[in-house]
Amino acid sequence: MKTKEQIKAYNEKDKWKRIKQRYGLSKEDYFKLLDKQNGVCAICKVKKEGTLHIDHNHKTGVVRGLLCSNCNMDLGIMKDNIYSLDNAIEYLKYDIQ
Repeated sequence: MKTKEQIKAYNEKDKWKRIKQRYGLSKEDYFKLLDKQNGVCAICKVKKEGTLHIDHNHKTGVVRGLLCSNCNMDLGIMKDNIYSLDNAIEYLKYDIQ
């Protein structure tokens, strides 16, 4: 029977294998990108606990950066639609009552 440490090590290795297959990023590439972003989310610039999500263009597959869960979900909800995101920014600029 495997120990918890052995299972964790196996899962960690498998995680990086999946990331390499899906995004073309090695573990080293991920940490280089994280370092380039100063360890923070590419959008909100806040350092979060745990790993950041790999954000990519869904049409081209090109990796754009690393995002926290909230920013990653926000882009997903807005479907990466720049028009909707611009409208949301304009909406937030004005106090609508």
